[in-house]
Amino acid sequence: MDNARSGPYVQIFRPDNFVFGQSGVGNNWAKGHYTEGAKLIDSVLDVVMKEAENCDCLQGKLTFPV
Repeated sequence: MDNARSGPYVQIFRPDNFVFGQSGVGNNWAKGHYTEGAKLIDSVLDVVMKEAENCDCLQGKLTFPV
């Protein structure tokens, strides 16, 4: 994430669209999905909704797990 925020492609990412959590999940998928991910979902959906509302003609959306 630091590379996306300060690397060579910094101009294509809006800083207000980054959503971060403060705790780690220790490579535990279930904890990331059910506990930590559940805490972040509202923030993520707000960012997605804001970007979708700014579009004139939204054709679709791709979501990739990171």
